[in-house]
Amino acid sequence: MKFRVQRDDVLGPLAAAATFAKSNALPILECVMLRSAGGRLEMVGSNLEIETTTWVDAEVDGQVCVDAQKFLRIAKVLPAGAEIVGALKNEKLEIRSNRSTFRLDVSPTDWFPAFDPGSNVRTIQIDPAVFSAGLAATHRAMAESDVRYYLNGVYVADDGERLLMVGSNGHVLSKYTTPCTDMIEGVIIPRNAVLELLKRTKQASSMSIALGRSGSTTNANTLIVELADQTRPTMRLACKLIDGKYPDVDRVWPKDTPRRVSVQRHDFLAALAHVALMADEKFFAVELCAADGDLRVSAKRETGGAEVNLTAEIEGPPITVGFNVRYLQDAAAALAGDTVSLQFTQETNSCLIVDPDDSRVAHVVMPMRI
Repeated sequence: MKFRVQRDDVLGPLAAAATFAKSNALPILECVMLRSAGGRLEMVGSNLEIETTTWVDAEVDGQVCVDAQKFLRIAKVLPAGAEIVGALKNEKLEIRSNRSTFRLDVSPTDWFPAFDPGSNVRTIQIDPAVFSAGLAATHRAMAESDVRYYLNGVYVADDGERLLMVGSNGHVLSKYTTPCTDMIEGVIIPRNAVLELLKRTKQASSMSIALGRSGSTTNANTLIVELADQTRPTMRLACKLIDGKYPDVDRVWPKDTPRRVSVQRHDFLAALAHVALMADEKFFAVELCAADGDLRVSAKRETGGAEVNLTAEIEGPPITVGFNVRYLQDAAAALAGDTVSLQFTQETNSCLIVDPDDSRVAHVVMPMRI
């Protein structure tokens, strides 16, 4: 094995490949596999559930597995513009750059587990900017290590003519919809894959999604996302999909919201940040009270309290309701416009949070007793 690559070129792709190559019961999963692929250096990392593959232009020959985090730390400490030269010597990977030399233990590449994508069900092309926007709008609502395992990811499907993306933890639900020509059956992308794709899709020029079926299942259970620049692939992420039925979004979606409160989004976020300092540390409860053209945002605890009054446009009768401040902050932060609209059916029901000028993104937050 030998390679020659620029430090600035390899750092990002190496970080992506090493994302899931961390401490594990299987030592080989702490490694990144380096190998030649069509005149490029290919780097593969895996935790058995998710596999990431990246490529970078390099002079390379052969293949080997090395500790991913150690190789990444070496690349980070080297100065910008440095050249990295690697060669296998005395059963070690010797890495040279300027006057520095590092030696890493190696493992055979045939020890590295291969991800089974199964048989291809279908492949679609999608605008990475659209997909990234959907992930940005929904990822904050995902559950984390919830016993309702189907909530630990983002649901992606089509509803006939539109792409639908949904994230929920049972207390807040975020939905993103946009017109889409290529249809996709309903799948649940796991949380870790969602967070990695959110980081990587922003720089891509094109994107394809392939669904696969492995084993005896009749539904797609694997996902392969390939990102590319103007000319060729830059990253591939393969993962196992969450096997489960996602809840029916329409059942919890507010149908009629006669009570509406509109405020400036940045003012609303600032008010939430201020009162959150005095919110209960267990439930993070804040109270919204809308009446007579004024929205009062308040929080209290045994040691004190805080309140902020905002000018608002109010439709319908006065309303007073409590929420977890973190869910309100996440929902308002995921919107892009200058105005946020809080829409209610009645005080005991959920709140629909939207941007009046952008129908693609919407959030439903469940209330709480104060």
